[in-house]
Amino acid sequence: MHEHVFLCGLTAEQQADFPSGTVLSHRAKTGNLKLELERLRTRLVGHEPTRLTDFIEIASFVFAADRLVSRGPLTDPGFGALWRRKFRLIIAVRDLAFWNRADVEEALSEVLGFLSEDVWSFDFVKNLQPIPLQEFLPGIVPRESVDTGGTSIVLFSGGLDSLAGAVHELRNTNRYVVLVSHLNLPGIGRRQKHIAQELIQRFPRRVCHVWINNSLSGMKAREETQRTRSFFFTAMGAVAAHIETADRIQFFENGVMSVNLPLATQVVGARSSRSTHPRSLQLLNDFVELLARHPLQIDNPFFVKTKIEIVRALAATPEAYLITNSISCTRSRTANRTHQPHCGTCAQCLHRRISTLAGGAAALDEPQGYETDFLTGPRDAGPDRVMAIETISLALDCAGISERDFFARFSGVLPWVWQAY
Repeated sequence: MHEHVFLCGLTAEQQADFPSGTVLSHRAKTGNLKLELERLRTRLVGHEPTRLTDFIEIASFVFAADRLVSRGPLTDPGFGALWRRKFRLIIAVRDLAFWNRADVEEALSEVLGFLSEDVWSFDFVKNLQPIPLQEFLPGIVPRESVDTGGTSIVLFSGGLDSLAGAVHELRNTNRYVVLVSHLNLPGIGRRQKHIAQELIQRFPRRVCHVWINNSLSGMKAREETQRTRSFFFTAMGAVAAHIETADRIQFFENGVMSVNLPLATQVVGARSSRSTHPRSLQLLNDFVELLARHPLQIDNPFFVKTKIEIVRALAATPEAYLITNSISCTRSRTANRTHQPHCGTCAQCLHRRISTLAGGAAALDEPQGYETDFLTGPRDAGPDRVMAIETISLALDCAGISERDFFARFSGVLPWVWQAY
């Protein structure tokens, strides 16, 4: 397996000590990665949290490496073997003794390995030109909040589940809610900001919206599966949690999509997302515990719910109208559509449409919002048709088999769920 080497944040002298590879840098004007967390509050607790500053840089380097190395074609007779890659990252850090600890390196490699199905190894060197955390926070603004029962960091993609999660947290607790979004496309960014602004107006002094700009500069992404995205999100959430003194980071995703049962024999390993899988969140939680300055829990409150149950609950709230503005399509990063926000053929679109139809929210999720109509739209032979058939077949099969047969059929993936609970 070919090893992809990345030299991250090193000086020219340090680079000479390692094999040649792709150079990555956050340095202003001369770097090739942009990293900004905008609209966090002014208060930084005590001195700069060097480990957390290292964490967000490491996560940004990992996410960039993930995007810069292609996994290859979808067709793989080796059942996903060709999709697995090998990375070696040499990274300059501030707290060298911490990152060189065996338990830290092991936890880092384990969580990334499970999320991406790739092999990750790291060499850490002293950061001789550290960038202050303040440089990653260009848009800090003062903000007054009510005295609540704590603060929650909600990772907010603008999708239906994250919208429902934000509303659930605001309506069922008295906590202050910080919505953290990744600005990857202007269209999605506008929807995220619109929904967040609506929630800010509906829940005065209880919501703020933080958006993250993490982009490649002068380099073109060659891989858009982005299996390390939740690791990057967790790093951003950890920094926001430190600044906002929050005690929880929440991913909101229905349990069916979180476990992501394989639709077919080819949907294995990295072909299936594990971004909110229970074991992923457990590994992320274990890793963050090693470096957080105060107790911080990472969880998914919607794991025991289906998407239909989530939609039904959201549809019963005054915020139901925001369903129309949410976007769930996994192809939104790569598609070239000018009208419909949803392709109607990917797994997320299929689950969304089934759930809004069955959850009493069809009027808020018009068929005109889909490039391909769920019920009547034509589907090309190949991946789109297979995805539709396998999605419906899996749902029918699971509804009609016993619990014993269900556990037998998915015995290869369910032990990970049991280990996490």
